[in-house]
Formats: sequence, C-alpha cells, structure tokens
Amino acid sequence: MMLLISLTVPIATAFFIVNMAWQEKDSFHSGFAVKSCLSIGLGLGLSSWLFFTCLVLFGLVTKYFIWFDLILFTVSLILFLYKKKNTFHSNLKPEFASPHREYFYYFLYVSFIVLSLIAIISFVLRVINDPHGSWDAWNIYNLGARFIYRGSAKWATGFSNPYSWSLPDHPLLITGGVARIWSYVGIETLMAPVVQAFLFTSATVLLIVFSLSRLQNKYQGLIAGMVLLGTPFFIYNGSSLVADVPVSFYILATVVLYCLIDERPDEKPRLIFICGAMAGFAAWTKDEGLLLIISIFFARFILITLRKGPGVFLKEAAIFSAGLTPVLHCISCIYPVYGAIR
Repeated sequence: MMLLISLTVPIATAFFIVNMAWQEKDSFHSGFAVKSCLSIGLGLGLSSWLFFTCLVLFGLVTKYFIWFDLILFTVSLILFLYKKKNTFHSNLKPEFASPHREYFYYFLYVSFIVLSLIAIISFVLRVINDPHGSWDAWNIYNLGARFIYRGSAKWATGFSNPYSWSLPDHPLLITGGVARIWSYVGIETLMAPVVQAFLFTSATVLLIVFSLSRLQNKYQGLIAGMVLLGTPFFIYNGSSLVADVPVSFYILATVVLYCLIDERPDEKPRLIFICGAMAGFAAWTKDEGLLLIISIFFARFILITLRKGPGVFLKEAAIFSAGLTPVLHCISCIYPVYGAIR
C-alpha cells in the first residue's frame, strides 16, 4: 500500500502541474493521454529531486520529505481545481473517418494490444529471472540507494572515491527514487526499482503513441508504438532497471513538449517551463542529459532567432532555464557533498 502511495502522490501532483501549464481554453480532457504520460516522468523526477533536497537539508533520511510531498500535492490540487473551475470547456465534434480507414485502425489497435501484452510478459519474465537487474542496476543505482537508505547521517560516505568503480558521481534520479520508495515502505523491497522501471518503460511507449496521434494522426502513433514495442533491446533495457530508458523518456518528453510549444504559441511560456524541467531531469538521470540541454539551447537559438529574432529567443531561454532550477539545485548541492568526502 505504501509503495502505491509513494508513486501515486508525486504522479498526481505532476498531473495537476501539467494541467495548469496546459492551454487555458482547452478542456480537462484535451490531451489527457499526453498529459498523463508526461506526468509519470515529471512526478518521478520531481519526487526524486524533493527527496534529495530534504536529504541535503536534514543530512539524513527522515520522514520530513513525506510532509513536503503532501504539501506540494495539496497546493497543486487546490490550484488545479481553481483553474479547472475557470476553464472554458469546448465541445469539439469528433472526426469521422471512412470505414476502410477505421478497419485499418482497428487492425493497428489490436496489433498494438497484442504487442503490449507480449512486451509486458517479456518484462516480467526478465525481472523474475534477474530481480536485481543488470550490472549497472545493482552496482550503481541500487547500491547508491542502499547507501542513502542505510547510511543515516553518513550516507555521503558511500559516494566517496574509494568506491569509484561504482561511478559514485553518477546523477541520482534513479538512485534517489529507489531510496525514496524504500523510505516510504520501510523496507528494501525489490519492487521499488522494478515498478519505477516499468513506469518509465510504459510511459515512453505511451507517450510516443499519444503524442504522435495528437501531432500527426492515430495511425502513425500506433505504428510508432509497435515499432518501439517490437524492439527487443528496448524492453530488455527497461527490465534491466538501468537509466537508459528513463533518460530516453525525458529526451522524448522534451521533444514532444517543444512540438506542442510550436503548435500553440499563445500559451507556450508555461509549457516551456515544463520542458525545461524535463530536460533538467534528463541531466539528473544520466550525464547525457547535459548534452540534451546544450543541444536544445543551440537548436532553439538558430530556429527562433531566424524566425522571430534574438529577443524572443532570450525570453524563451529564460523560461527554459527557470525550469532547469531543480537539476541546477541538485548539481550545486551534490558536488560539494562529493568534494567534502574526497
């Protein structure tokens, strides 16, 4: 039960935040699937950041972070309900397709469901066969989570130089997420990294399906989802409990959000902020995320400057940078911690 609560609270909080960032004139149901997928990654990243922030503030794992979770959940819920009350609900008429195209859609839909079931079975069998995950999972992420969970006030010692073979300076989103769930549950359950990995894997597939369905059409969305589900390496990596699939989710989420931003320029400042947070959490997952941030700045500089001028780019870059605040905060805290014990 506590494991479910530990995941539901941050994901629900993120869902409220994403909805508040969405276009005002849209109804609650507009883009619901895309918003739900984005909320999974945003919630897991936000909860890991908040847990690490409390860890740095109080010096050890305490139950205070649970109160911070609940406060953030309550505030976001109140703001969400206020926004929903004042939101215009549009009544959009459904689009009708020809019978032949509908038959093709049903074929793709059934094929996607079948592939999804096969992928889930493959994921479960892989986890049963290797519950601790691959080498990186138990040697980096779960090991770091145990240092944090068991270490009390000396948790940072586990990330010192003598253990450099386990990459102690690796970003801590996955590690912090696992340690956070253990702190909620009270035991080092193997379900924590497994459920977290399953959420990231599922959210990645669903996000590419629903985002392409929104930006292009539902046929392309389902085909893209089937291509991803039919890639054995993707499912294998997801069930290995490592950071490759989570960082791919944040990269995908950043790209999807920028596509939505270019689609809806009237309400883009709030989405740019969420986009910055997603890119930041990519860097908080793996070092490759830093390259994503640099690439985003470079690409948007060329695109926006040529289209609208440098002033518009600077405004967008400022909002994007504000969304990076969580990961910048983590980086500013984590390296002094490492340096103090070396």
